[in-house]
Amino acid sequence: MRVSGAALQLVLVALAVALFPIGDVGQNAILWSAAVIARVGGTLGLDLYILRELPSLWDKSQPEFGLRCKSIVLSLVKILLPLILVALSGGLWLAHFEKLERDLAIALPVVLLASAVQRLWSCQLRARGQLMLGQTLDAIALPLLAIVFLLTTWAWAPHLFIVGQCTSIVMISIVMFFILRRDWRHPGKLRTLTSKEWKDVAPLGVGSGLSVLASRAPIMFVGASSISQAASFEIGQRVHSAATLASASATAVLFPRVKGLIDRGQTKQLLRELASSAVLGLIPALLILAGLLVIGADRADSLLGNEYSGAWATAVILSIAACINAITGLCHGVLAMANSTRSFWMIAATQAAITFVYGIFFFDGQAEHMAIFVLSAELARGIVLAIITSRLFRTTAQVSPKILEEVV
Repeated sequence: MRVSGAALQLVLVALAVALFPIGDVGQNAILWSAAVIARVGGTLGLDLYILRELPSLWDKSQPEFGLRCKSIVLSLVKILLPLILVALSGGLWLAHFEKLERDLAIALPVVLLASAVQRLWSCQLRARGQLMLGQTLDAIALPLLAIVFLLTTWAWAPHLFIVGQCTSIVMISIVMFFILRRDWRHPGKLRTLTSKEWKDVAPLGVGSGLSVLASRAPIMFVGASSISQAASFEIGQRVHSAATLASASATAVLFPRVKGLIDRGQTKQLLRELASSAVLGLIPALLILAGLLVIGADRADSLLGNEYSGAWATAVILSIAACINAITGLCHGVLAMANSTRSFWMIAATQAAITFVYGIFFFDGQAEHMAIFVLSAELARGIVLAIITSRLFRTTAQVSPKILEEVV
């Protein structure tokens, strides 16, 4: 499903490049990057909270599970909705001064809210043991519906391209709600998260939010500098997403096991899971990188057009970054599930801060240069993750001599 989803995402970008002006392609890149930011950072850590705390509750009491999920969604909306209204007001203000397209100004806040809620419902499906259904909606239905709206708007109303893409994201959220509506019908008193629970969730939310900002903010800086460069960077970013597909798939499957392995002190098995994730992620990333090198810059420019010059170089650089990400991808989940929240969010905060400093003060507007920065940041982040994860293993091994013998 992940492979098919990545293929559909590439088809979506290819159709946008072929059928719409480069300015519209750049705006669409910003819209989908905002959706990714909301899916990870916009949940304020509640997605990880659901995956960590609720799977066992589903087996014990489904009515209690439903009430808890409803309370979590309401807790998120209570905080997120005012922020969305502020974002909408700011976007309309920028649109009034012609610094932002009005359709994009309205679509961005809607996408932020819809994507955040969609992520919570997807995690709710995983907590219920319905991983495949959640993956079908996230990986297959969403890009497929976006392609349908793209073709529809191109045929009858090209000026509604951004509106159509926004609608596809909202519709998937509505479909998920109807699938999970039984959980919302259980009677009982709702209990939103307490301050103590928020205190446990907040570091995860901050870490995830800063991490995704560090990974998706680059295209925002590129788009602010040049919409056409944003379109070129989006092509490279989609290739990067395809290259990290296997790593993300392995992480999605192995992630629910991590907490149990850590709690039981099964370091040897956890090392095997990390190794499996790295191998599964690295092979396709290397194949995609090799394919790009075989195609070459000249052939890529002839296929895409001169206005997308630089897209090939950006894709090659980001594919190398994907190889690094494949090796250390699951380490991020280990820190999140091992209650190493301080390390978890400090790494993300440092990377986000460096990204914003570079984007504001040093970025020259070229997509290739931003890709080089992303590669450097990914390499530094991977080294730090590997060091901290190895220290975590040593600490766990010291607790149990038997585990230490297994590791040795």
